[in-house]
Amino acid sequence: MIGQRLGDTIRMKTAQKIIVKPILNHLSQLIKESKTLDDAAKLHYLKNDTFNSKILTSSELREAPALGAGIDAWQSFING
Repeated sequence: MIGQRLGDTIRMKTAQKIIVKPILNHLSQLIKESKTLDDAAKLHYLKNDTFNSKILTSSELREAPALGAGIDAWQSFING
């Protein structure tokens, strides 16, 4: 899940070439070379040796930061 403002940016056509492609290429390489991830995890994240971008989504909820802060505050209150 990518935050909304960053998500808005990476959906721009120019950002695809400048930001998204290099990041996903590097991420793909890290996953392929990982000694920690098993084959099932690698197959989940990679399709044809390329990062499966269908599992990556951006938030469209403007209130997400406030909800996150509220949840964090509640958990801090409950857990002391």
